[in-house]
Amino acid sequence: MYANGVGGDRDYGLAIKHFMVAAERDHADSQYSLGVLLQDQRRLPDALPHYRAAVEARPTYAEARLRYA
Repeated sequence: MYANGVGGDRDYGLAIKHFMVAAERDHADSQYSLGVLLQDQRRLPDALPHYRAAVEARPTYAEARLRYA
């Protein structure tokens, strides 16, 4: 719901902050989501390390592998 902008305004800064906290715990989904948020903001160089971390945390993570390739 909120991830799609329904129910409130999108706050990318706040979203990145929350995903960073989860990503610090090697949470593959959070690493991937953080990468997507950064890439959506045209910050691909910043996104790539998060895709790599998602793949390292879960080697079978196909979506992260495709974005990192």
